[in-house]
Amino acid sequence: RMRWSSRWKRNEFSFGNINLGLEWTGWGLNALSPVLGLERNESGQYLLGRVPYVQFIRTEGTWSGTQLLDRFQGLSLHGRLRVGAGWAGQNFNVLPFDRSFFTGSANGVRGWPARQLGPGHAGYESEGLNLVKGLGDLLGEVNLELRKKSTRMLEWAFFVDAGNVWLMQESGVENPIANPRFAWSSWGLSSGIGIRLDFDFFLFRLDGGLRVHDPGLVMGQRWIGQHNPKGSVHLGIGHPF
Repeated sequence: RMRWSSRWKRNEFSFGNINLGLEWTGWGLNALSPVLGLERNESGQYLLGRVPYVQFIRTEGTWSGTQLLDRFQGLSLHGRLRVGAGWAGQNFNVLPFDRSFFTGSANGVRGWPARQLGPGHAGYESEGLNLVKGLGDLLGEVNLELRKKSTRMLEWAFFVDAGNVWLMQESGVENPIANPRFAWSSWGLSSGIGIRLDFDFFLFRLDGGLRVHDPGLVMGQRWIGQHNPKGSVHLGIGHPF
């Protein structure tokens, strides 16, 4: 695993961070498996301790920025762009559960709970769709947040989040409405407000997000006003980005 981080600064009012990560496993072992004479199962997977070993490569990048709009009024604009992709090898044709991408939750697209958005247009009845709800091997996410300090301890925020996860490989889903692969119409969009209490040694956060565009619903019901309003409330420690 390798990680690289850098802080950028245009001036004292505009600054942010860049983070890149790359991790991989199983590729060297896969190349040596025939030489080592490792046993194979009926599916052709090499076994290590009677279990198919994991083989994948995964990369993720995040850009975040802060623009101080009015230092004296405590007004600032914050943004984040987050992307990621993962490829599974021949010996293990899916990403492991804990290395798959997901969004939603207090630090993602806040109109949804964790692992309830996507992949793609996949709806909420995912039984029989040959996929795991909310998990994907491709991630795209954009977040904007306007923060306003009322007092030294109290801060308000208005935010807009957009994003989703997708599957790059064919998943066997025959229903085109529930297609888990990338499409611009499959981006989820939510907006909401938050309140933060800054106790110096930690920041307590409460965010409520409303779903503006829900790709898990059928056409004609995805935009707010076309369906009953839905959203999610999140508790968190520290800012989301």
